[in-house]
Amino acid sequence: MEVLLIILGFLILAAWLVSIAYLCNAAKAKGWHENGAAGLWFVGIFCSPVILGLYAAALPDRKGQTDSKTAVDTQPPLTLPSI
Repeated sequence: MEVLLIILGFLILAAWLVSIAYLCNAAKAKGWHENGAAGLWFVGIFCSPVILGLYAAALPDRKGQTDSKTAVDTQPPLTLPSI
């Protein structure tokens, strides 16, 4: 019985680490953490992969975005309707 519990513990630990790796890859795919994912791994290990998943899901997508200054300059000026 103890051997079964030890094996189950190792499987749970492996699933924990694999889920953290998948969520770090998801955050990187959104264009975040190009310099590394040490902070994401820290959150995943010491909080939980659930918290890391919420964080990764809440990150806005940075891929394909232009500089915010040029995006503001290219928009037409807002005009108010006349009464």
